[in-house]
Amino acid sequence: FDNASVGSWEEFQAGNAIAALKARLALKAKAKRGGQWTSIAARELVPDDLIRVRLGDIVPADALRSCASRVLAEDPVGALSYGAGSGYGPLREWIASRYGVEPERVLVTNGSLQAATMLFDLLIGPGDPVVVESPSYDRTLLALRERDAKLVAVPLKDDGVDVGALEIALEAGARPSLAHLIPNFHNPTGATLSLERRRAVLEIARRHRLLIIEDDAYCVDILTQISAVTTALDRVGLKLLEGHVQGCVREAMVKGGAEGRMKTEELLEAVERFARMR
Repeated sequence: FDNASVGSWEEFQAGNAIAALKARLALKAKAKRGGQWTSIAARELVPDDLIRVRLGDIVPADALRSCASRVLAEDPVGALSYGAGSGYGPLREWIASRYGVEPERVLVTNGSLQAATMLFDLLIGPGDPVVVESPSYDRTLLALRERDAKLVAVPLKDDGVDVGALEIALEAGARPSLAHLIPNFHNPTGATLSLERRRAVLEIARRHRLLIIEDDAYCVDILTQISAVTTALDRVGLKLLEGHVQGCVREAMVKGGAEGRMKTEELLEAVERFARMR
């Protein structure tokens, strides 16, 4: 009976931990139940749910709705009028302040791909060589091929573009109009260009007069998501540790003897591992 009680308590605590994680990462998800796809809160997902994951499904709709409502309430004329072709004024000012430039140097686009294609149209012509990473974002490669650019593919390493291969390509006679690089959380590899390689790439670009387009669409978003997930997992870890202490460890301490000592040592090791991970 005692063992069953301890097991039930641990299951209860584990359930609380999973519930805490779901609440912290509350999102909407597309799930198939009874042969029908429906949108439900992520916290309501259960084992055996078939979940659809595709581009756009992770957009925080509630936050987006709140932002849109605030803009319409504070500046309805500015939000609904045509406005300047360079983008919504207050947004350009915010971006400029974030990156330390004048608002006149900021152009708001529908995404990094639109910005890249505008630059491609301005800077390259048919047959012009363009440095790209291999692999790279397929939409960018398609946009370059549609403009008949000659792709100079440079391989990636674990910490970003292969600087040596880039140098060899340029020394071999390639005279690219520009280089398109994704230095942070590369799509599709996830690699991030190390500080050492960034400096090396800039030095190569300076010597070869190479213009670089930095495609950096998701850096801040991904860092924010990593922080949120890390915080949530920390809370789950603490919940599980609390359940272990109140269940197995407390029971073993009551019994004493070798089992009590073993559980105490096990707890200390678990706490040490958890502290190292944080």
